[in-house]
Amino acid sequence: MKRESRYTVMKNSDLTILTTQQHNFLDDILDAIHHHRQNTGCGPLKCVVVESGWPEYEPTWGAIERRVSDLPAETITEEKLLEACRKANFDIDQWKAMFYPLGPDKTATATAQLVALAEIFSGLKYADN
Repeated sequence: MKRESRYTVMKNSDLTILTTQQHNFLDDILDAIHHHRQNTGCGPLKCVVVESGWPEYEPTWGAIERRVSDLPAETITEEKLLEACRKANFDIDQWKAMFYPLGPDKTATATAQLVALAEIFSGLKYADN
């Protein structure tokens, strides 16, 4: 898969350097695009942006590449899943502390919820061997 630059994204905090005239001009452009999307039945554009400096950046690209290539989600061991989550600053221990006090009868459900969150966060798929 070739990574393409298909969107133009501006960080709101970067817009503080614009003059009032530039802000007005940008607002006019955004309004025109909004009306065009509305008139053509596209609806508002909703996106998730992951900055290249974030630990989620490459795992996100990996998940997109697997999806568009019709490849199955990468399957890994629990140890590697936890390692990937820690590298991505997903505080697995905090989530364990939230889920496991539910009691012994809820442990399986808590574990499933924890694994699901970790999979979503890391972009990887856990293989329960």
